[in-house]
Order: sequence, then C-alpha cells, then structure tokens
Amino acid sequence: NQHPAVVMSACIGVPDPDWGELVTVFVVLRDGLKCSDEEIIEFCKARTSSYMVPKKVYFKENLPLTQIGKIDKKELKKDFWKDKERQIN
Repeated sequence: NQHPAVVMSACIGVPDPDWGELVTVFVVLRDGLKCSDEEIIEFCKARTSSYMVPKKVYFKENLPLTQIGKIDKKELKKDFWKDKERQIN
C-alpha cells in the first residue's frame, strides 16, 4: 500500500506444484493512475525480504470486504484453492 499508485492491496498464497505456495498480490489502483506488475514487484523488492516479494500481481477494480470492512482473503483464495483437498500446500 506504500506505492503512490496503490489505494488498496492484499497478499495471499496460491498453490504452486514446485514451491507449495506462491506469494500473490491483488492491487487496486488510485483513479487515473497506472502501474505495471513489474513495477509493483520491483517496488516490493526494494522494501521487503526476498521471500515476501510477490511472484504474481492481479489488478482489480475493488477487493472483497467482510461485513466489518476488512479485506476478505478467503474470498480471494476461493478460486485458487477450490480443487485442492487442503487449503495450504
């Protein structure tokens, strides 16, 4: 959320056959601003540990929220984990 073009973001783990999970981020951009997935990844590389840097970036118009206004990560994970027996690899 520190990137100037980002208004809101959420990070989750998605299944990966080699690593178990990959760090994936969902990003909502500020109105009128543009940003590439490479720019988000490079921004994160400069500010966090390498294992926390997202491998995939999805840009969304909005993120699902719970009834109390928190980002609903279960909803974000749903499509990635629907065919998996376990919710963590």
